[in-house]
Amino acid sequence: VIQQLNATLAQQDMEHIFTVQQLNETWERRDLEHTATIQQLNETLEQKDLEHRATIQQLNETLERKDMAIEALQDSVHAMNSSLTSLTTAVEQMMRATSFTTTLSHDTTTSNAAVTDCMSDVETGTGPCSQSAALPTTAATS
Repeated sequence: VIQQLNATLAQQDMEHIFTVQQLNETWERRDLEHTATIQQLNETLEQKDLEHRATIQQLNETLERKDMAIEALQDSVHAMNSSLTSLTTAVEQMMRATSFTTTLSHDTTTSNAAVTDCMSDVETGTGPCSQSAALPTTAATS
């Protein structure tokens, strides 16, 4: 009986050793697979990181170019606004400084002179500026 028990024990011991060996091989294989997977993921992550850094750099450069273009456009708009303001002021001053006087050439004793800005005459179609051909003589003074 003892020999049978020893034989059974030796057989079970061999089975356990074999099972442990298989488990060790399985764990080693999985460890290698996991290590390879982790390394591949790290390499992919590093590659993606480089790609993202390059994309961010390109976007920053694009933003800088757009900022410069916007600044140039703003300068142009300010210059145009300044020019428009100057032009508007000059036109207003010219309109105020210019008057149209109507005189009759035969009678110099009566004063029939009229001062007007003529803008309302042109818009309404009435007044001395809209009918300058019908008046005897028109002289512009400034």
